Amino acid sequence: MRTTKLHKYRDIAFSDNEKVILGIINRIQTPISRPEIAELSGLTFQSVSRIIKSLVDMNVLTETGVVKSGRGQPKVNYIINAKFAFSVGVMVGHGFISATLLDATGVVQRCLTYSDDSLTPKETIALCQKCLSELLKAASLDWKDIIGVGISLPARIKNREGRFLFPNHLEAWGQLDIQTEFQAVVPVPVFVGNDVVSAAIGERFCGTGRMGQDFYYIFLGQGLGSVAIENGQPKLGSHSHAGEITLLVDKDSRPTTQELQSLLRQQGILWNGYDDLEDKIINSQCVEDWCERAADTLSRLIEMIIAIIDPPRIVIGGGLNRRLVESIVNKIELNRQTKKQEVVFDVPIQPSESEIESPSFGAAYLPLVETMFK
Repeated sequence: MRTTKLHKYRDIAFSDNEKVILGIINRIQTPISRPEIAELSGLTFQSVSRIIKSLVDMNVLTETGVVKSGRGQPKVNYIINAKFAFSVGVMVGHGFISATLLDATGVVQRCLTYSDDSLTPKETIALCQKCLSELLKAASLDWKDIIGVGISLPARIKNREGRFLFPNHLEAWGQLDIQTEFQAVVPVPVFVGNDVVSAAIGERFCGTGRMGQDFYYIFLGQGLGSVAIENGQPKLGSHSHAGEITLLVDKDSRPTTQELQSLLRQQGILWNGYDDLEDKIINSQCVEDWCERAADTLSRLIEMIIAIIDPPRIVIGGGLNRRLVESIVNKIELNRQTKKQEVVFDVPIQPSESEIESPSFGAAYLPLVETMFK
């Protein structure tokens, strides 16, 4: 029974099979027919037809026309109605907040970034509320159009207490019930997640994993982390701490944007860690040297990841400037001194295919994953 009010269009709670079908259509990103959906989902054609009719009636899906192919009945293709609902994500970073607005297909509609020099988490939450209001106003939307808000934070979960464990510069956040605090300032459901996992979810639906591929995601930004995506789900380990690869690297060797920001600041260049860099800066010796050091550290980490986990591919992203990620990936060199190592290290390493330039992109996907996609 559909009783969960998500937005102005309808009181809806999607079933698991509906989420499976919507997830497939979203990842395909092109019009798709019922026979194709049945083949990809493993559901019977009859079940798919029944569900598709229901979703069309609810205005979630749109028919895109009839396609004739060989003998038999012409095929009707379907796409998600992009305006069915919208989702918002907020990334709380070190000295900034970033918000992204997605439509129901996961396409970015608007982005805003604010510098955040707040002294307390509550001041930052108030700034997030202001940022979200301005984002919706710029897109001519109101809260009735929004399916939910995703909050992405640079933290990991403490298993027993169920609370987030934050780095030192955000330690005060660990004293709050974060979901409750954000829920108090926005009139739609709030979903809170770790920044690494949120970014990997964005990659799963709009990047490497959109066709059902497994991958190992390395998050490179203000911090360093990783997560394995298997069968579409993040593998967090028995204590939710899997992927803490930063613990394997000496503090002085960690390839974080904080170091690069500091180096650029010494040259009078203020950079928030995510926005595009001018050509003269990105091609400077300072940036080149940082990319070399980052690639060297990541090369050793990737060797360990491959040797222990043997993932089908490794994706590097996390919100860092796209050209920087590409430069680092091109500089990664794995040790292939023996024939065995040549086989072991034959794993593709690639930049993220999702919205690298938007650190809140993965956060905006959290409400869609929780409510619409599977």
